[in-house]
Amino acid sequence: MIAAPLYLFEYGDTDHFGLSRDMTGCNLPKDGHPWLLRGEVTAEELKGNLTPAVDEVEAKGFCVFQLTEHELD
Repeated sequence: MIAAPLYLFEYGDTDHFGLSRDMTGCNLPKDGHPWLLRGEVTAEELKGNLTPAVDEVEAKGFCVFQLTEHELD
């Protein structure tokens, strides 16, 4: 599992999110809304429903996914 911090981004005002190893989010797809940094998280904090997203970040450096707000709490 990834030891370094991960960065959680929100895609404009949508229910799409990005998780990246890069604090700037420059490796996230750029087509439309801006990516807004929501905060720094650890892989440990994202265990459970977001484990597949963390695995994808480990493989590709980023992951884009859809969530409702309450799933982030």
